[in-house]
Amino acid sequence: MAASPVVVAVTRGGLLVRVLISGGVGFIGSTVASALTDAGNTPVVLDNLVIGRREICRGRAFQLGDAGVRRPAAGARRTPVDLQLVAAIYAPDADIGVDETSPLAAGSPYAQTKLVVERMLADIAASSPLRVLSLCYFNPIGADPALRTGLQTSVPSHALGRLMLAHRAGVPFAVNGFDWPTRDGSGLRDYVHVWDLAAAHLRALERFDDIFAVGAAPHVAVNLGSGTGTTVLELVAVVDRPVLVREAPRRPGDAAGAYARGRRARELLGWRARRDLATGIADSLAWHDRRERLLGDLAPRRRQLAG
Repeated sequence: MAASPVVVAVTRGGLLVRVLISGGVGFIGSTVASALTDAGNTPVVLDNLVIGRREICRGRAFQLGDAGVRRPAAGARRTPVDLQLVAAIYAPDADIGVDETSPLAAGSPYAQTKLVVERMLADIAASSPLRVLSLCYFNPIGADPALRTGLQTSVPSHALGRLMLAHRAGVPFAVNGFDWPTRDGSGLRDYVHVWDLAAAHLRALERFDDIFAVGAAPHVAVNLGSGTGTTVLELVAVVDRPVLVREAPRRPGDAAGAYARGRRARELLGWRARRDLATGIADSLAWHDRRERLLGDLAPRRRQLAG
């Protein structure tokens, strides 16, 4: 799962001036930065380059560091107005759908860390002037349509990444479990195009003041998904690169999956996913090919820092 960008906007006269993106070299953060640039805003990227590659943010204002340091990045104003998190923290209903009122039940150590942070943010917002808008997204795929940014790891661990690797290696693709309570027995995920996610971040920044009008809760979570789910076998059928499938046992910690209902996103942000699964797959494949030419193999961290 991609790391979670934290977005802090600075406004002047109601207009965006600069937008600090912590983790702005990662998959999602760098794509948000591209969308902000296209919309005429100025992203300022803060990243420690543990995962992301410096080449991704070439030409953008960049500060090496961590969001948790006491001293803020040079030139960054401390006016937090928008924070985003990746989250898979809900217990799905009988139809495997979830919304922002679904019971909270983190099903993995990773999700548990997100749930802890969400609770911390809610507590901080309740006891301070801080207002927090958490954009909770499920399974990002695709890339910047202009192929400026995308998933940087050479060995992705998500289902689409493993499917692409299986095709490239000419080996069968392992489907973990055929007895899940889904329409075909394989696990279900909600895939959403990363460019749609970037558009949601723009909407969140534009509508932040309206969302937190007088009387609103100080912490609001908004789920971002396609509004439907795709099973693993359906994913295989959409990819136009044939690959054999083999049945494999469930892995520890696996779950049937869930999809996000999108009512709150439509009501608060006026947002819904526009790009379909086939587009997300095509853009993922196009970026995977370009990534090798742009980044090559992962460089040692010391070389990244020197760059």
